[in-house]
Amino acid sequence: MKNDKKVLYFYMILVSIGTILIALGIIGYLVKLNEPKGYLMIFFGFLLTINYINYIEKKLE
Repeated sequence: MKNDKKVLYFYMILVSIGTILIALGIIGYLVKLNEPKGYLMIFFGFLLTINYINYIEKKLE
């Protein structure tokens, strides 16, 4: 059972790092484009994604 939790926490850490890297890449891309609508779509998209990840993490505990 403890080994299963370690694997789950490992994947949660990977998902968190991946989300941060994607956010940084998209923000860098939008800085070059300078498009305000893109900022809003990405902000709300990440808000929903991070809320879903938090929900899944709470469900696993």
